Amino acid sequence: MAFKSLSLTLGGFFVCTLMIASSYWVSSDSATYRDLKQTYTVISQHGFHCRSDRYDGEIASGFMISRKPLAWEYVNEVPKVGPMGSEWQGKVWVTSHMNLQCPHVTIPDKAKLHIWGTMFAFGDEDIINELELEIDMNANQF
Repeated sequence: MAFKSLSLTLGGFFVCTLMIASSYWVSSDSATYRDLKQTYTVISQHGFHCRSDRYDGEIASGFMISRKPLAWEYVNEVPKVGPMGSEWQGKVWVTSHMNLQCPHVTIPDKAKLHIWGTMFAFGDEDIINELELEIDMNANQF
């Protein structure tokens, strides 16, 4: 009988603790990006140039981050598979469309995949590291 009472007490304590912790997590001031468009907006506000993969500026499958403006044609010409060449210097691709079961098919060779909630980023590691330091890309997101 005492064991059952102790189990219920501990179980109730655990549930209350979990509820308090989850309410803190949900109401945290950290970034909570919902989609590519919001991620694009936040990164742009931090002084980086973002260019969508469409001529009209709408984001279809992702966007490219750089320090200087890029034409949408260029964004689409940068190979996202095969060898990761010098064209990736100073550039990062962000997408929410990624095949994690076969990532070698969807990212350049030797690229390190960064997961930001439900967003995926790869490209110039210096830019990615700067983004991750300047913007809390991994906190309670997406």
